[in-house]
Amino acid sequence: MAAETLLLTAAVILVGYLLLLFRRKLQYWQNLGIPCEKPHFLMGNIAGVGTKLSFNDIWMTHYKKFRGSGPFAGFYWFQRPAVLVLEPALAKLILIKEFNKFTDRGFYHNAEDDPLTGNLFLLDGLKWKSLRTKLSPTFTSGKMKYMFPTVEKVGHEFADVFDQMLDKSNIVEVKELMARFTTDVIGTCAFGIECSSLKDPEAEFRVMGRRSFKEVRHGPLVFMFMNSFPNLARRLHFKMSTEPIETFFMRIVKETVAFREQNNIRRNDFMDQLIELKNNKSLKSETGESVNLTIEEVAAQAFIFFSGGFETSSTTMGFALYELAQHQDIQDRVRKECQEVIAKYNGELSYEGMKELVYLDQIISETLRLYTVVPVLNRECLEDFVVPYNPKYVIKKGMPVLIPAGAMHRDEKLYPNPDTFNPDNFSADRVKERDSVEWLPFGDGPRNCIGMRFGQMQVRIGLALLISKFKFSVCNRTSIPMVYDKQSFGLSSESGIFLKAERLNRNDSFGGVQLKLEVVDEQGHSNEDLHQSESKANTVPGTIPKRQESAGGSLLHLILIKAFGYELFGFRIELGIMVDGPGGHQNSGAFFNAAFAAIFVGILVFHTQADVMVVFIYLLTAVAVLVGYLALKWRRSLQYWQNLGIPCEEPHILMGSLAGVQTSRCFCDVWMDYYAKFRGTGPFAGFYWFQRPGVLVLDTSLAKLILIKEFNKFTDRGFYHNTEDDPLSGQLFLLDGHKWKSMRNKLSSTFTSGKMKYMFPTVVKVGHEFIEVFGQTMEKSPIVEVKDILARFTTDVIGTCAFGIECSSLKDPEAEFRVMGRRAVFEQRHGPIGIAFINSFQNLARRLHMKMTLEEAEQFFLRIVRETVAFREQNNIRRNDFMDQLIDLKNSPLTKSESGESVNLTIEEMAAQAFVFFGAGFETSSTTMGFALYELAQHQDIQDRVRKECQEVIANCNGEVTYECMKDLVYLDQVISETLRLYTVLPVLNRECLEDFVVPDNPKYVIKKGMPVLIPAGAMHRDEKLYPNPNTFDPDNFSADRVKERDSVEWLPFGEGPRNCIGMRFGQMQARIGLAFLIKDFKFSVCDQTTIPMVYNKKTFLITSDTGIFLKVERV
Repeated sequence: MAAETLLLTAAVILVGYLLLLFRRKLQYWQNLGIPCEKPHFLMGNIAGVGTKLSFNDIWMTHYKKFRGSGPFAGFYWFQRPAVLVLEPALAKLILIKEFNKFTDRGFYHNAEDDPLTGNLFLLDGLKWKSLRTKLSPTFTSGKMKYMFPTVEKVGHEFADVFDQMLDKSNIVEVKELMARFTTDVIGTCAFGIECSSLKDPEAEFRVMGRRSFKEVRHGPLVFMFMNSFPNLARRLHFKMSTEPIETFFMRIVKETVAFREQNNIRRNDFMDQLIELKNNKSLKSETGESVNLTIEEVAAQAFIFFSGGFETSSTTMGFALYELAQHQDIQDRVRKECQEVIAKYNGELSYEGMKELVYLDQIISETLRLYTVVPVLNRECLEDFVVPYNPKYVIKKGMPVLIPAGAMHRDEKLYPNPDTFNPDNFSADRVKERDSVEWLPFGDGPRNCIGMRFGQMQVRIGLALLISKFKFSVCNRTSIPMVYDKQSFGLSSESGIFLKAERLNRNDSFGGVQLKLEVVDEQGHSNEDLHQSESKANTVPGTIPKRQESAGGSLLHLILIKAFGYELFGFRIELGIMVDGPGGHQNSGAFFNAAFAAIFVGILVFHTQADVMVVFIYLLTAVAVLVGYLALKWRRSLQYWQNLGIPCEEPHILMGSLAGVQTSRCFCDVWMDYYAKFRGTGPFAGFYWFQRPGVLVLDTSLAKLILIKEFNKFTDRGFYHNTEDDPLSGQLFLLDGHKWKSMRNKLSSTFTSGKMKYMFPTVVKVGHEFIEVFGQTMEKSPIVEVKDILARFTTDVIGTCAFGIECSSLKDPEAEFRVMGRRAVFEQRHGPIGIAFINSFQNLARRLHMKMTLEEAEQFFLRIVRETVAFREQNNIRRNDFMDQLIDLKNSPLTKSESGESVNLTIEEMAAQAFVFFGAGFETSSTTMGFALYELAQHQDIQDRVRKECQEVIANCNGEVTYECMKDLVYLDQVISETLRLYTVLPVLNRECLEDFVVPDNPKYVIKKGMPVLIPAGAMHRDEKLYPNPNTFDPDNFSADRVKERDSVEWLPFGEGPRNCIGMRFGQMQARIGLAFLIKDFKFSVCDQTTIPMVYNKKTFLITSDTGIFLKVERV
């Protein structure tokens, strides 16, 4: 908790600091006298991007304006001061000579929760260095030679498929086909799998490849949050990879590794290298310890190899063909070279022959210069760095460094006529004269693209086979000049790359190599496809695919490519945002900058309308205002009650009135201590829920007003729910407003006394099985931990009554329903800070698509409900139970929407109601039964009395437990009621005030609109003014006479009023049956393992035993 508190404090302080010094930040470079453009208030130096300008326009304009003014120009990445390098000499220092000061990219990764992000491209520090060293041998020239025949084989299939396409149309959008080619290449070389993407565009590998770029896990605000608070995001278990992508690649890798190891298969490929790292401790951890690669880390490297390799290379090929189609002389020259080399090697494209394709290599290099798909390289400065001979120019620690490679590639001082496609720029003589940092499509230095050789090889093979057999030219759908997508982070065509293709005649073949003239006609490939082709063309060693026009994932897609391509395939994304697989962007640097970048990029991914910026600015402003307000008014907020003269405790600066919770005390202690300290001082005490002022009710008359008389002002609980992203949160307990009221009205009929009578025999049947299993358990050991076996009983009861399913939890403690029940109740999706954030900023959390339900629990309950509904409807089965009631609501418009319209219940809403019925029913009832047995074991006289009652009542009913005889178990009901008083499982009732409320006769005491209201039922139940000897277990507290004398709000285990517990009757019924069966046949007493007095779990919000309830059991 201390670490989490520290993180939260640091984040809030940092955000507040940035907001307070907003304008000062935007004067950073001006104050230092470093040339820079005047920044936009919100967008910094990126104003207009996505609407009027592309990202590439920004880099080009900035570079051209300030080159020659110094080694770098000041730049504002939104509000964050950054460095835009203007001189190759400084780029060389950063990438090579002073690399130790600029080793990290700073991108987000969370290998623990999101294993695919633990890849070489994203890793930093020693882990990156160690892994890079071990993987480098995979990409040597020797390994390339070994893989060459595999790539060539796929290449021939590629050419054949391309030829077949020309039969349909001679206008071709080339990117998609090239992506299918590179997908098959990577799948074969990395996984040893025949992907068959060329033959089948919907092959699994191709589909997952597309999805890995197009689908994202989170919306723009989550990207902002993850990039702004990467450490906090990790603590909150945030992931970037989408579940299907993670599941697919994890499965493929596990199956591949298992097959190779079991069959002792060696292929001397990338996967073999990873398997060796898995089985041998040849890597170094951050502490220097030798470690293995885990299977998750193996999958992460395979994923980046696949993602970076297939997309970047196909994009580069597309741009190359685009230029060749416009320069027939160059195309003819390279075709002649390809044909001659292939003829020389007996009509085959051999590894040795590929080395002789000198002019083709020049074309690829020139394509990468002119279309630097990732036009900026990103680094993060690890310590203050003074540019040599320029003491005024200092790059501060943590500052992002942008090397505008694409702009440098179009600098006439480096490349004459820089906007002209001229492969001779890369003749041997010119390359020899040029410094390596003047051409950076793969980066340079120790962190250049590790897969450069492989990327270049597959591009050479693909282009050589195409150019030798087909002629490419422009058509009326070819965009000239190239129009770049303004939404894309890298270079990408706005509408795809469409070219005319023709088969070469036999006479056009050279040296005996038959070339077909193929024409690709408009064949239904979308702009998007072409666009992908174009992107890929530019990609080979490292290119970014162009933004796609489809509804989501375009920019993200592009960035991903860029990011992956850099490290693996000649692609160098060094800008600051990166997408990990389908899901997230990572800014390499500081947090505020990254936040703006991430939210902006995220919006671009999902929107193409002109009003994107309006939405962005609105959201950003709202968040900034809210966070700024909280930061500026921090102290003032924590003085709210003191300033009004309302009694309260002095709050902790972070935890408010909850200081020490989960460490030195439990939640119940907080309510008990607060109530005991302030009762009698007024109708309520001031309370701070973290920094949020709340009300802790001290007077039962006020509780009655809130729960019953003035219920219309306190109808909502105010709990977080997000039905769109987290369907199981759309449950009756969490819903508010009209939706709750409508759902409550329709479901109430499920829990009438008549329905209880109908379900009674089912519960009794499970009760008999329960007693049998309990007896078997006791025979193994007289010391029994009763809570778990009671939970198995209630699990089977709920499963049968709610789902009509035999759960078998009693017979099998690891039955699926029991396991998922435990996980749903005890496992949390987020840590304390995540929960605090969600409950403090609920609307923002919904915009961030944050969920509370555990993923596995959501999938399990949705599946169970779908299967149950389908089975009942298909077989016309009626059981008159809870599920039938839900099915009726699904098939008939019986509920009301917010507008009053009659609507049906969706399958997700059905699952939500079934989920809360299951979760609340099995856990609360079993906990109550456990505490009842705990007290009875310490009070043998009470136990004997209730046993006598159970035996007599059952005997009077001919030895059967019937619904009618249950009504005669009066003393047992008193025992249960007293247990609920002494151990109020939910010790606080929550409400939210819907309008300002002045407590009658107490004008000083005002509950403001939106304020949380806490009614400490558990503390009231131990108030000696309400219950004499309140800490003593005394079932006579609930004799008929005493109950009659007591106000209903003085006993609140089920709440009170219109929003009391809807399942109260059912919970009481199963507790009666379970306890009656047990007490009739077994005697319970304490043992050495019984904890007396009870020690409560400090971690849970509810009342529960810290170590379980162990009792000695004997047959009566």
